[in-house]
Amino acid sequence: MPYPDFIIAGFPRCGTTALVMNLNENNEIFVCLQEANYFNTKNKTLSGYLSLFKPHKINGEKTALYVHENSSIKKMKLLLPNAKIILCVRHPIQMLHSFYNLKTSDFVNRENLPWSINPDEISFSDLILKDIETKKVSNECGFFMKYIRNLLKYYQRENIYIIIQERMFDNIPNEINKVFKFIGAKTLKKRKYKKFIRYDQNMRYEHINYSDKNYKKAIRKLLKLYKPWNKRLYKFLGEKISEWEEQDRFYENISVHR
Repeated sequence: MPYPDFIIAGFPRCGTTALVMNLNENNEIFVCLQEANYFNTKNKTLSGYLSLFKPHKINGEKTALYVHENSSIKKMKLLLPNAKIILCVRHPIQMLHSFYNLKTSDFVNRENLPWSINPDEISFSDLILKDIETKKVSNECGFFMKYIRNLLKYYQRENIYIIIQERMFDNIPNEINKVFKFIGAKTLKKRKYKKFIRYDQNMRYEHINYSDKNYKKAIRKLLKLYKPWNKRLYKFLGEKISEWEEQDRFYENISVHR
């Protein structure tokens, strides 16, 4: 049975599913469509995990929360010491909006699932202002460099590739071909990639109360909270993410005028 050559280890709501779907357009690559959750659970066998993969040139899997847990990274390093690690990042305030909405949608649409959040019990503003950590969602989800630094304790920098979701959605062929090169696959010149719409700042998530009197205060807190972590990420990447700077200005305007 083949072992995976690369792992998409983070981050949730940052384009990991879009990445998987487009990587699978390359016939050299197989990526599991469902999250394997092997390295962050104890009740899965190695044989069961390896049975997920196919005899392709390059195999991979995606579990967007691996990077959040030190134990997952340790286990991954022991089994796959030379694996390529891919991380998708997104403007952290937008990512947190999306992650919260996913968990609350699960509650509203599918009743009380173990991983869901009841929006009537914990509003988005409550989550932020009270520093609540629940169902894997917390303010720290957007501290990308915190988790990247931990990953670097186990994997070399050259084994890690970071995708900026906003850029991927703006130019799928260009960004996906960069990933192909990173994992050692052929690039595709003439291919219809699966397109995804970049989140419009004027869009509103269904289960977030934007008229909540504390929403503006929550945004101010997040801007202050994420600013130093974003700067650390920019330094690590060697460039500012201009798309995030633009989004910061959008949220700064909200925090003042809404």
